[in-house]
Amino acid sequence: MKPKHLSFLLFFFICIFSASAFAYGNTATKTEPQNNEMLRKHMSHMASEWVNLEILSSSAEINYKEVAKTLKKMKNTAQIISKMNKNTKLESPIISLISQMETMQKHLKNKSPELLHQDLDFLSQTCFACHQAHANP
Repeated sequence: MKPKHLSFLLFFFICIFSASAFAYGNTATKTEPQNNEMLRKHMSHMASEWVNLEILSSSAEINYKEVAKTLKKMKNTAQIISKMNKNTKLESPIISLISQMETMQKHLKNKSPELLHQDLDFLSQTCFACHQAHANP
């Protein structure tokens, strides 16, 4: 793996967890602590899978079967988050995220590294948009 990719992954991982902790920490209520804890758990799982996607996509020989399995796990987690979500500001970004994952699953059939990296960049923008919407009341 290239040092550039490792630096990006480290930066991305720190951003995801700090944004997640900040966002969910600011919106936790006394009436829904269990729901917020479950959301944090699922967001952590999604962040871990994201890092797996980045690692898989940065190798010289991309294992598209593993990428597809990881993406499927992320999509399932996003769907769980969507069902648990009670914040109306997050509905649209979560729906966009799931839609982008579905598009990405279709694109994987092409086995194009360029398309994979383009999809990952687009997906990351949506992830950050969701975190931003959650952090700003």
